[in-house]
Amino acid sequence: MRAAWRASSSATISAGDVDAGDTTGDLIVTVTGGSATTNAITTGTCDATVNDADAGDTVTIETVATPGAVIASAQPTFAPATDTSIVLTGTPGATTALVLADMNLPGTAGSARVRFVNAAASTGPVDVYVNFAQRAAGIATNTSSGYLEFPESSYNITFNVAGTTTLLLNLSAVSVTAGRTYTLYFVGTPGSLAGALLRDG
Repeated sequence: MRAAWRASSSATISAGDVDAGDTTGDLIVTVTGGSATTNAITTGTCDATVNDADAGDTVTIETVATPGAVIASAQPTFAPATDTSIVLTGTPGATTALVLADMNLPGTAGSARVRFVNAAASTGPVDVYVNFAQRAAGIATNTSSGYLEFPESSYNITFNVAGTTTLLLNLSAVSVTAGRTYTLYFVGTPGSLAGALLRDG
């Protein structure tokens, strides 16, 4: 997976780099159908935007190296007062734009909200353990868990092959702040797996 974007209806799509060692390279994201702009999304970028995402708009993704050659596209339902994350998953030559509906309502006071997304290639479904207790089971490739709430703290989070004790990735000291909503992306390919924690709001 190369990057993730967030979109608010009639607002912006913002890029957060979650590079897991693939070779897709820098990207161009275009929104068509409204008063859209086009921005290159480059390594480490967290504040590039594509403006004015509206219902019926199409999001297309290209590489900077080969502009005009669309590698993935999606037409999310940008309903009013909603947020959407769009994630480029897969491997070069076989990429998909994964669309995720974000939660933008306030959570419980004193807690953070976290969901887990399995965007890794060729690992199959995963179970997620937080401080060694299973909190999400059988998350299939290119799907997410629901949002879970955790008190503000630092956590040990592991991803296992679903239904087994086979460890795929261990993340120690994952910190979350009360009042914030996050997505923890499980990304990469076997031998080069990683986690990327991004704020949804």
